[in-house]
Amino acid sequence: MKKLLVFAVVILGFTAVSFGQQGSATLSTASASAKIISPITLTLVNNMVFGAIATSPAGGTVILGLDNSRIASGVTLGTNAGVQAAKFTVGGEGTAHYKVTLPADNSVTLISGASGAKPMNLTAFIDSPDAGTLTAGTQDFSVAATLNIPAAQVAGDYTATFPVTVTYE
Repeated sequence: MKKLLVFAVVILGFTAVSFGQQGSATLSTASASAKIISPITLTLVNNMVFGAIATSPAGGTVILGLDNSRIASGVTLGTNAGVQAAKFTVGGEGTAHYKVTLPADNSVTLISGASGAKPMNLTAFIDSPDAGTLTAGTQDFSVAATLNIPAAQVAGDYTATFPVTVTYE
């Protein structure tokens, strides 16, 4: 009887080990890969220029279009000489998709060193295209905005810089 009991315990032990091993497997190898692409670049071609504007007692706005056109409200436009939307060239991995990020409204302020000059804010930034696909690794896009001119603005040259960011999508 002792032999039968020992035999039964041994058989149960092998069965338990057998069932325990059926639920797992080990893969002998796996692979990992990565593709390094060219960094995205942004090159300024030309700056944004609103041109000559005659002030008014009430102030006003000048909307600069992507096509270098201007629409004035409350102020008088001077010569169109040099008026242009900003232009950039984006470069990177051929046929990659990218997105453009522009400044928020009123985050860019033009200032002048002239005594009594008031700051002027840029709003309503637009770009074309807002996103795109690089063909042959480059593409141009333009950026325009609206210039907000305070009442009785002092004559002078006003300047500001603003950030434009491009990122791969």
